[in-house]
Amino acid sequence: MTMDPSSEVVSHSFSLRSIREPEKIIEEFFSFLESFDKKVVLAIDGFEKLASFREVDGLSALGKIIESHSSVRMIFSVCEPKGCFEQFLEKHGVVFRGSELIHLRPIEFSEYWSFARSKFQKAGKRISAEIFESIYSKFSGGTGPIQLVLNRLFAETPKNGSVTTEILDNVINSIVEEYSVFYKEALSGLSFNQKCLVFAVAKDGAVENPSSSEFVNRHSLASVSSVQSSARALLEQGIFYKDASGLRIDDDFFKEWLRKEYF
Repeated sequence: MTMDPSSEVVSHSFSLRSIREPEKIIEEFFSFLESFDKKVVLAIDGFEKLASFREVDGLSALGKIIESHSSVRMIFSVCEPKGCFEQFLEKHGVVFRGSELIHLRPIEFSEYWSFARSKFQKAGKRISAEIFESIYSKFSGGTGPIQLVLNRLFAETPKNGSVTTEILDNVINSIVEEYSVFYKEALSGLSFNQKCLVFAVAKDGAVENPSSSEFVNRHSLASVSSVQSSARALLEQGIFYKDASGLRIDDDFFKEWLRKEYF
């Protein structure tokens, strides 16, 4: 905060500068939150990134501060669980074992459909179960892309009107087009073998065993070892993710863009 000496007008600004004593800054921040009369809940998104810091043991430093400020409730949101369970349950278990682990699964179809239908009806608009089911299936129940599509559909559908397949196609195409510049940039930064693997996974949707000879031969990929090294790199970059069904492209709209541009 600064004050003009002549007018005595106080102004404030927020900026991120070089932080020489990060632990001290975080300690002061927690002390400030703890001074509130109301309960404070602090959510840290992408919490797994702390484990990748090289300059300081971020988890250890944060853990010590959290222990001394127990009135601030914490939510640790983990997008990439790989390697995080070790951090939570072993290395810094004393602090983080007190956290309740909650796995956020896709919202059940019936519950999600009821929610979406009620919002449209309240605004005097309609969306059919068939249209909603096609959205839910296309994005495998993923809340992020589904909510984005529903939001755009809600805006594009006139009052007393219904969502049509034409409106839905236009909405998805417009979203893909908006992000196309980023997708082109991401693709241009990949090696030839990585691009070939991205195309192969986009075609199949989910690949249970990308190292299999059948998959490699069917898509004319270089070799099993090349696929393995490319898959590791693409997982680290966040272009791929792996779940129970296998290897997938993380961004559903990126997958739609690839299919639109190359297949």
